[in-house]
Amino acid sequence: MDCTCADPNQKADFYTQCGTAVRTLREEIPVVFEKDVTYDIFTDDVVFVDELATPTKPNVVFGKDAYRRIYWSLRFHGKLFFSRTRVEVLRIWQPEEKILSVRWSVKAVPRVIDGFVVDMFHLDGISEYKLNSEGYIYSHKVTIIDFFPFQFGQVLFSELAKRKKTVPTPSF
Repeated sequence: MDCTCADPNQKADFYTQCGTAVRTLREEIPVVFEKDVTYDIFTDDVVFVDELATPTKPNVVFGKDAYRRIYWSLRFHGKLFFSRTRVEVLRIWQPEEKILSVRWSVKAVPRVIDGFVVDMFHLDGISEYKLNSEGYIYSHKVTIIDFFPFQFGQVLFSELAKRKKTVPTPSF
């Protein structure tokens, strides 16, 4: 990584903070659905860009408080809709100066009603983190690289089609 800082002390501080960010991401991404992350590696005006939900028009959130709410929502909805959620960091690299990229994989079992057996849900993505001159993250962009959104629906509807159609008996 090449820092364009003129002062050698500032350059050393950048590398130290950048290393802290890498270590924190490597340790905390795998447990993101279980506990909150450390926000010390982010600037107060961090920008979160979510290209997962709406790829044609990304969802953009500004500020550390809004960023905290995104992570809270991720944990809440992860526990609500999935069980046995697992996140794995596959690779961390630096494609450009002051940019960290993290490739991750999420595997989880969807919670469905009536005892349906559904295969594990699988999503691979990349998070791109941009660093300021002090080594703090000021931007986090999430991009999807592998996802089959209709897989879950197809399994659910095929299970429904296999079941016998019965008329419920009124209990009153």
